[in-house]
Amino acid sequence: KSIGSGAFASIYEAEHIHLNVPFAIKILHPAFMNHEEVVTRFFREAQAASQLQHENVVFIADFDVEEDVGPYIVMEYLEGNTLKHLVAEEGALPLELVGEICRQICQVLTLAHRKGIVHRDLKPDNIFLVAREMGRILVKILDFGIASLGDDDHGLTMTGTAMGSANYMSPEQALGNIRDIDTRSDLYSCGIILGKCLTGTNVFKAESPTQILWKHIYDPAPTLASLYPEGRFS
Repeated sequence: KSIGSGAFASIYEAEHIHLNVPFAIKILHPAFMNHEEVVTRFFREAQAASQLQHENVVFIADFDVEEDVGPYIVMEYLEGNTLKHLVAEEGALPLELVGEICRQICQVLTLAHRKGIVHRDLKPDNIFLVAREMGRILVKILDFGIASLGDDDHGLTMTGTAMGSANYMSPEQALGNIRDIDTRSDLYSCGIILGKCLTGTNVFKAESPTQILWKHIYDPAPTLASLYPEGRFS
């Protein structure tokens, strides 16, 4: 059954016919099957996650191209919800929870950056929270589709093209300076996510994504107290 859909792919829940355990299968939309760059990035997601082999990164079981289906990725099935959903429902999160989420994200970034992998699209949508016993949570980082694997992208992205999500994009990403994007870009995005979790609101606000990008580039970061005026950070 379908459990999600995005701009480039749909995700389905499936059960292994012999093991009787669930998996999630991500299938590229038919409209992009002959789009070389989209297909390449689709498989880069699987390659990057597979290189990390970390409990905080979604496990990739297989990826291939099926004649009647197209490109697909088989990954572990996760039960829980995204950080985006949690903040939308709860608003500002407890400090202890935010600290634990940030700690687990940074564990992945430490490993990824050591291997030359830069995610380049960290955002609450791509951070999945799995409930564990005794109220604990396990963070899973998703969607390495626009990650840099340290190979200069082989021309997959053109200078001057902004990649990522406007609310969480680093200034160099916003400018489209592809060659200037390194591990610091992920750390910037992580900081913006931290601000969103602590205050329940976006760090930069504007009427359009383009205006938000300009704020990332030119505006100083607002204080947490200005974003959450009820005294939590005074």
